[in-house]
Amino acid sequence: MASLDRPNDPLSSAPPEGLHGEPDPRLVVLHGAARAHLLPVEVSTGDGGRNFYVRLDRGRHAPARVFHGRRAGDGGRTWFYGDGGEWIAESDDLKSVLVWLKGKHAEHIADA
Repeated sequence: MASLDRPNDPLSSAPPEGLHGEPDPRLVVLHGAARAHLLPVEVSTGDGGRNFYVRLDRGRHAPARVFHGRRAGDGGRTWFYGDGGEWIAESDDLKSVLVWLKGKHAEHIADA
């Protein structure tokens, strides 16, 4: 059954063969929200499923990636962060992450 943390999405079912895990539920929710805003995103992994991220396609520019994990300097609370360790927002602040993704997408559109 679908829910906020587990939307009806093929990514929320069993991981494809060869993957070691499945995406963090918060990344699945972010993916669904970004798709609802018509952003060209996908949930991806570069290491066989050990670390998943939301990837924003930006054409000829490097993709923007959003990861989700614990922030040691913040008592171990979970945050969304971008490439290079740029902390974007706490896990419950989906709106700020969407604004960040939209900004990255706007940079791509402006350069096109």
